[in-house]
Amino acid sequence: MPITGLLAELRVTAAVMPAGLWITDLGSSYEPVTGSEMDSDRIAGAAKQVKGSIKEAIGKLTGNTKIQTEGAAQKVEGKVQNTAGGAKDVVRDAADK
Repeated sequence: MPITGLLAELRVTAAVMPAGLWITDLGSSYEPVTGSEMDSDRIAGAAKQVKGSIKEAIGKLTGNTKIQTEGAAQKVEGKVQNTAGGAKDVVRDAADK
């Protein structure tokens, strides 16, 4: 995959990040932009999705199917964690009303 394809894939990944988040590194540092409460699972899940996308793209770029597969699995794990966090948000918001 040419480097332009990798950059396009990373742009798509950034576009699916939840609104109101700044990623300061790919570890676990986040700074909420809005004042709304967001479950930590949503944030951690979004981070795993980004890391998985990057790992998958690097695997594609280098032809390393093991890294590519690990990245795809990490993306799925992040989606599941993000969805669980979203469900917690819904329950918490309903309880607050």
